[in-house]
Amino acid sequence: MDKTLDLEKRRKIYHLIEKHPSLNLSSIAEMLNMSVQLVGYHTKSMEENALLTITKEEGGGIQEILCQGKDRVSGQKFF
Repeated sequence: MDKTLDLEKRRKIYHLIEKHPSLNLSSIAEMLNMSVQLVGYHTKSMEENALLTITKEEGGGIQEILCQGKDRVSGQKFF
C-alpha cells in the first residue's frame, strides 16, 4: 500500500470513495464525521500522489472524485 494511505483518516476517505465513487466532499465529510476542509486536504494529497482523479466543474467546484484505475460508470477496476 502506498505511504500516502498510512494515515487512518486518509484510508477511510479512500475506501469510501472506492465503494461510492459518486460522492462529493460534503457527503464524504458527513459520512465520516470530518470537516469538508479536512476531506479536501486529504483528497488533494491523494490526487497529487496519483491515488485519486478529481474532475472539476467550470466554476472550480469538484464534479467527481474517482480512485485511480476505476471506471466512472460502474466503479469497477478496469486494469
